[in-house]
Formats: sequence, structure tokens, C-alpha cells
Amino acid sequence: MFKVEFNHAVEMNVIPTTSAADALKELMDYHHVTQSDVAISQKQLSFILNR
Repeated sequence: MFKVEFNHAVEMNVIPTTSAADALKELMDYHHVTQSDVAISQKQLSFILNR
């Protein structure tokens, strides 16, 4: 086992591992929103979600 001290801040570069499409899908699922509920056309949203 090792000891971890939290006295010093460590700067980290964070690179997102998910795409905007994945984030949008998760958000829509969480709020139970369908493509037809979104203000843009289904064709536009389908294009975005399918990259």
C-alpha cells in the first residue's frame, strides 16, 4: 500500500473521452427526451447523433 498526501495541487490536462453526440444522447436519456421533442428537426439531430 502507499501513502497519498493531498497537500499539494497537481495540475492535470483533462481530455474528454466522450463525444458531444454521446453526451447529448446521455442527457436526452436522463431527461426522457426524444428526438421529436428537440427543437431542431429530426433529420438534423439524427445527423448530429450519428456523427
